Amino acid sequence: MSAHLHVYGIDTRDAATLSQPFFCFIPASEWQRINTLKRPEDQINRKVAYAALYRLVHQMTGVPPEQINIVRSAQGKPFLRLPANVEPIHISLSHSGHCVVLALGPCPIGVDVEQIRPLDVSMFQRDYFPRDTLNSTDSLLSLLTLWTHKEACLKAVGTGLHLAPDLLVMHAPSCDFQPLSDWPKGHGFGEIRVAKLPMPEGYVAAIAALHASPQASMKYLDYAALQSLA
Repeated sequence: MSAHLHVYGIDTRDAATLSQPFFCFIPASEWQRINTLKRPEDQINRKVAYAALYRLVHQMTGVPPEQINIVRSAQGKPFLRLPANVEPIHISLSHSGHCVVLALGPCPIGVDVEQIRPLDVSMFQRDYFPRDTLNSTDSLLSLLTLWTHKEACLKAVGTGLHLAPDLLVMHAPSCDFQPLSDWPKGHGFGEIRVAKLPMPEGYVAAIAALHASPQASMKYLDYAALQSLA
């Protein structure tokens, strides 16, 4: 049986102007996290991501937002705490530049998005991709794409970057879910499937799921769509 994953993309440049009531369900603990971020764009991204998350979970489950809680593992992975009579929903969030990506599903999941930006390609490749096969015609884009796949997998199993990304080896990125090429024992990487997400120009992203047959649908939420969640 397949696991259906719901993925949402948000351009936060417009979303940041949403009226204050849209953000009213963000709990104090998340506001504290938001306020520790140094860059204003990161604060806006995180604020929009969590406000949208609470409303999307409410839309999916009917649970009032004030009864939806977020807890975190020791490694920082967020989990939803819902009423006992509600089927569990796994979540993952990522943001970069002016883009937020959210994922919700019935199995452990991870998403990562990266804005394409200048990097020290040789150092990045040496440190994180010693065994990966790269596209020599566009190594920067290939590296960032592979990076999103690695970080999505690490988020899905719950270790995050506490486990070295160079231990994971990816196949060539595909929009179809596929297993890893090589991975360290333990943590459940053998069950991971990972896929590239369709993104606007200037961004790359991936989603990983701890499931043998995941399927993902992606929807972009513009200003009007976000307003309709309120």
